[in-house]
Amino acid sequence: MPLAGHLTAANINDYGQLLALVDRLPRPPLEVWADRGYYAKANLNGLAARHIVAMISRRRRPGKGRHRDPNGRHRWQIERTNSWLANHRRLMIRWDRRADIHQAFYTLACCLICWRRLEQSL
Repeated sequence: MPLAGHLTAANINDYGQLLALVDRLPRPPLEVWADRGYYAKANLNGLAARHIVAMISRRRRPGKGRHRDPNGRHRWQIERTNSWLANHRRLMIRWDRRADIHQAFYTLACCLICWRRLEQSL
């Protein structure tokens, strides 16, 4: 279930937004799972300073060969949530010029996802 969201421009790197997103959570998590796009020293050090275990896939380095990613089997939950958000056509392609309107529809979609998950568990 989506716990927090952060709206940025399309040309902003994601790895710089990780710590701001973690700070927006209601409770600090014990672990943060992320893909290799978030692997940066600033993120690793920032999560360590917050006493959070960083489960971030390592970046591929040229000449080092491929390695099996042990974190890959847990990232499907994030991809599933992204898929649920993509089911809302208005979020798939951003038609709104104003960021506050897009953020409102994003928040509404997250609320609907949480409502459906809670409804299934009852």
